[in-house]
Amino acid sequence: YRKLYPKAIIYISTWNNEIKKINNIELPKNIKIITSEFIKPTIGYGSTNLQIKGNIQGLEQILKDKIKYTITMRSDQRFYNNLNLSFLKEVHRIYDYENFNKLDKQIGRLVGLSFNTFMYRLYGLSDMFLFGFTEDVLNYWNTKYDERLESKKLYRKFTMKEYCIERINEVYFMTDFLERNGHKLKWTLKDYWSILKNRFIVIDASNLDFLWPKYSFIEERYKKYDKNFIFKEVCF
Repeated sequence: YRKLYPKAIIYISTWNNEIKKINNIELPKNIKIITSEFIKPTIGYGSTNLQIKGNIQGLEQILKDKIKYTITMRSDQRFYNNLNLSFLKEVHRIYDYENFNKLDKQIGRLVGLSFNTFMYRLYGLSDMFLFGFTEDVLNYWNTKYDERLESKKLYRKFTMKEYCIERINEVYFMTDFLERNGHKLKWTLKDYWSILKNRFIVIDASNLDFLWPKYSFIEERYKKYDKNFIFKEVCF
């Protein structure tokens, strides 16, 4: 990323025990590392609360530094298109945003990723990538910690709607964001698709030259050509 975007400031939000592994590495210019103590969660599903803490601690520093736009992404994923920053800003500029109610603090649209944003998973925007005004990205991630105890029923078989109503991972982040910004959840596909249409822009992962060599090297790993469309991704 330093080679692709030499002028962009890169923030790495991580834990103190992880930073020790790169203490001897000289960092290139304009790379800032934000750390905090790693505390293994005792509540919440999976890594939900770690994701919240890691994103917030990075975004608060970015906002403090008065950076206008921010991308949040995983450190084990790559976006190789060297025009991504200008492309994302232009797409963001084209699509206007109007507030829906008095509680709505969103300023502009948020740009999400088609990868892992499923058409039939209610309120399930991918948590792997987000672009927009820094205030909006922080607004999305400024979620209350999940105080639920992880239940064994998480590992049983769900219908897609049952899984969504359980509000796990991606669904937890998106539904909390929507409720904080004055949206009353209806738990219908019509409502979910309307939200994606009016609040977000979902960009195809291929446009950004996306790579994630985890679990599989297949880029279109969820694409199916039979009748099983349950994991059909939303596309631009």
